[in-house]
Amino acid sequence: SRFSLLAACEVQRRPQLVAAAGPPASAFASVSAQLTATPTLGFLFWTGDLCQPEIRRELSRRLPIGCELIGAQTIEVQALVPRDRGRGGTSLQVSERPGTVSLQLGSFPDAEARAFLISRDHCASLYAAEDGAEVELLRNFGYPVGNEWKTIVINCSVGMDDPDSVVKAFQLACPGAAIIGGIAEGQVLMHSRGRTRIEDLCAVGLALRGDVPLTALVSRGCVPLTPHFRCPGAEVLEGTRILQVPELVLEDGSRVAPMTAIRPGIMFVGRRLGAHGGFLLTRYNFSKGGSLHIPLEDDVDEWNGQFDDCEVCFYRIDQRACENDLEQLLGFVQGQCEEREEEILGAVMFTCCARVEDFFGRSHADVKQFQAVFPLLPLTGIWANGEIGPRALAESAPEQATRTGNASMQ
Repeated sequence: SRFSLLAACEVQRRPQLVAAAGPPASAFASVSAQLTATPTLGFLFWTGDLCQPEIRRELSRRLPIGCELIGAQTIEVQALVPRDRGRGGTSLQVSERPGTVSLQLGSFPDAEARAFLISRDHCASLYAAEDGAEVELLRNFGYPVGNEWKTIVINCSVGMDDPDSVVKAFQLACPGAAIIGGIAEGQVLMHSRGRTRIEDLCAVGLALRGDVPLTALVSRGCVPLTPHFRCPGAEVLEGTRILQVPELVLEDGSRVAPMTAIRPGIMFVGRRLGAHGGFLLTRYNFSKGGSLHIPLEDDVDEWNGQFDDCEVCFYRIDQRACENDLEQLLGFVQGQCEEREEEILGAVMFTCCARVEDFFGRSHADVKQFQAVFPLLPLTGIWANGEIGPRALAESAPEQATRTGNASMQ
């Protein structure tokens, strides 16, 4: 259960971010009335068939040729939009009614935006590529590649083959980029250079370079169910990305068989990154001999295979911890902006479809928390069937939630 946020900060000349929700014609009219500068990028989420002619018509009529936009189909739109009649603040607009659009447009004159669609054939090629070949494939296909790309938002269609291979390919090709996004309910949309494409079983992206005032934030709330353990003798199994842990050791030196450490409700094992970093969460299993097996990802090379005596803990997702983690994170962002004399302009949200009323005890808890901290700011977002972003950490400092690199599906 994760919450991902893309926040825009005012660090450029005359930047602007506006949002609206409703039928396409009224939503586009609303953002047009709010904008005081030419829009350069946008996001659109829609509760109906994206191939409906009114979507293409409004995109063609309302957007200038230089505005790059991506979108996706969703079961429900969520948006924070200006209150009516100049009352100040924002109003939460949510709707599952077919034909409702949530639209956000921004003007960032010192950043270059580029929208792109990753076709089914190209997705398949990335999935089949040998390690290291993905970057050259992306370059040959004409997608954004290089360290100059600072932020990439990716929306994938539900049902597409292995979206994680697409995310990791772009992270390899743009190693310094913050990559964020989610799995949409169905179709995805790209509008670039005045032309609109709508597809399913593929992905769309929006890449930005230059003076990019965007920060990717990731929140997940977990509670530890065990003490921290050291892992003497832990090693990567030859020819795999599996860390085998034969035994666990408590702070007092007591040795514990991994299978006896498990408690009811445990969902994840966390492995500490570095001496004082947070715990990287992942699923786990056991060997026939009872050793703990932890899947590893790209950080195998970073550690140079030295996992002996690493630190682990076991966790479960918790409602109160999720609320506290997001509250801490939003407060950190607010404090950072005040310290740097910057201003948050708005946000795009991808929230796990499990973070619903049954989990929190109230509806739309994530967007309401954002609204409580930033009552004047626009937001648009969707429920995601899987989130894209830097891997969430447990017991981490707030600044670790805004790190870049190592994006993956979660």
